Amino acid sequence: MLESIFRRVRHLAEQHGDAVVGALSAAAMMMVVIWADMLGHGLGFEQSASVVAPMGNSRLFFLIGFTAAGAASIVLAKFRFAEGSLPAKVTLAMAVAGTALYGLACAQPLLPCFTAAICGLFLCGAGYYAATLLIYCQLAKVRRLSSAVIAVAMALFLKTVFGSQLTVVLPQGFQIAFACVLPVGFFCCLGLLGRCDSAALDAYRSRRTLAAHGVYDLLFLLVAVSLMLAALRGTSHLGLWGAGYSGSPVSSVTGYAVVALALSAFTYLTLVRNSNNQMLVRFQPAFLVLAAGFVLYVLQDSFLGAPESAQLFEWLYLTVELFGHLLSGTLIITAIRTTDSAPWRFQGVSDTAFGLVAIPWIFLAQNPAFDIRPLMVVAIFLVMVAAIRPMSTRPLEIERFLDVSGEGSASMPARSEPSEVTDPDMSVVAPSVVKGAASSGVTLERRLAACHREIARSHGLSVRETDVFMLLAQGRSRPYICEVLYLSDGTVKTHISHIYRKFGVHARQELLDAVQEEVARIEAVRIGVPASCRRES
Repeated sequence: MLESIFRRVRHLAEQHGDAVVGALSAAAMMMVVIWADMLGHGLGFEQSASVVAPMGNSRLFFLIGFTAAGAASIVLAKFRFAEGSLPAKVTLAMAVAGTALYGLACAQPLLPCFTAAICGLFLCGAGYYAATLLIYCQLAKVRRLSSAVIAVAMALFLKTVFGSQLTVVLPQGFQIAFACVLPVGFFCCLGLLGRCDSAALDAYRSRRTLAAHGVYDLLFLLVAVSLMLAALRGTSHLGLWGAGYSGSPVSSVTGYAVVALALSAFTYLTLVRNSNNQMLVRFQPAFLVLAAGFVLYVLQDSFLGAPESAQLFEWLYLTVELFGHLLSGTLIITAIRTTDSAPWRFQGVSDTAFGLVAIPWIFLAQNPAFDIRPLMVVAIFLVMVAAIRPMSTRPLEIERFLDVSGEGSASMPARSEPSEVTDPDMSVVAPSVVKGAASSGVTLERRLAACHREIARSHGLSVRETDVFMLLAQGRSRPYICEVLYLSDGTVKTHISHIYRKFGVHARQELLDAVQEEVARIEAVRIGVPASCRRES
């Protein structure tokens, strides 16, 4: 029976890969986040939360386990373990054992109540980190990033609907058992996803497209969104765990509709619609949404005094918080898809930063005498800095391959000229160029760039077409050109088609052959080779 189900799922994955992987990942993610919400706000866990309360809010110990797992994964990333070695079964064991220890802390006779509760929360935090990491690794395999984004958005919205009801409606005695079953459901979805991991899906894994500086910028954005998300979460109705939870403020048809529409709009306009834009600039509109959430919080008392407005504020603020989780997940999935680093490196950095801010934020939120609004203003400023930071520096590739106006530029380090220069994605440089560069004392890159610029001018390329052409002539891929020139994929495609038309070619290799021939001709003219002897070396 199970084998027939696996075969059917595998067949569907081969036919509709993105839809199947996205649906299974969304189901697994929904189970994990509902499980975490039940731990924090389920009425069946109130007694355990009251045991922990004298030592701090129960979410504090969950975050300690969560942050410790993130920090450990940063260390493990240096050992370059294979993705298949991620411990799915260990994750399940931690989640189930942690839930049982925390939920039954006062009923078990082996350990003191507070010891069992704290150990359970720690295991749950570590299990939550590992579970979300496993899901992100699966979502990174889809053909289009937009499919992964939609899957995570659906999981977050369904969690809002079902989680808010289950934590209040289910009988208290049944909630602990149900919370123990949810990780098992997640593990089953993960098993189905593993069966979907066929050669047909592997073929669509993205290749490495980010240069070193792009990876550091992506890490910067991961840390920035984690800090902002920690602040948003700390001021929402889910910020503290334990007694006193009376349900989500969105627990109505109107509230669900507002959240669904707003989250869909934010997702489409800032993430899905911009998914083909340059790798890092595409996330700037999403950061502006987070900034809007902070503005809402800071100004709520002054402009949202009416009860109807206050309720709308609650709905929108919850939507911004959900969107913050979505943005964080999207950045992690993007990092896994576009770099060759271990996947847990990026989530480790993101979630460790989140925990290091969320833990002290809990103490501030518990102190009624402390006004956190000045910190929220600082957070708005950090959001804006994070949104513009990737645009603040000019990529080194532009300086090296496009700028030939000055000699001895700092961005052009001296290099010894070999007899033959190759690039993984480009043809062999004409030997005449190497000889000419060596005889004139000019670096090979600068002499080759001068030739390419002269060729672009002779074919009537525009300024932007010249920029694209000079990177194409180096054999650079289209995603790489989008990255260093801050252009969308569609814009680069248009420029490439114009370049092909002006050169009279129809494919990249034809263009490279034509450029190599023209470079050889230009160099032959420079060194005075007679026209009858000019041949490509």
